[in-house]
Amino acid sequence: MANQAVQTPIQDLLKADIFELLDMAGVSSKQRQEISTDMVITIQNRITSRLQDSLAFHDQDALIVALSEGRADEARAILSDSNLPSLETMAVEEALIYKHQFINE
Repeated sequence: MANQAVQTPIQDLLKADIFELLDMAGVSSKQRQEISTDMVITIQNRITSRLQDSLAFHDQDALIVALSEGRADEARAILSDSNLPSLETMAVEEALIYKHQFINE
């Protein structure tokens, strides 16, 4: 199974249902929800770590305020000024990395 996953093109991997990739299509909806929630939390934590590693402290504070107050344009400007990808791009990148790691474990 892992060999098949390694050969999966990136676009297919992004679009694929991770449960199907892992031959877990038959898991209960409750289990699926729990696993999905854990995945989202893991990806959010990875994005947070990237931001902490890449942004100056004052930019971290400004980003937190902008996001908590719903000022998306200001948050995008902070990331752009710091030469970081958008949060959406980071989420896609981290989801892809997560799927790849999860499949190959």
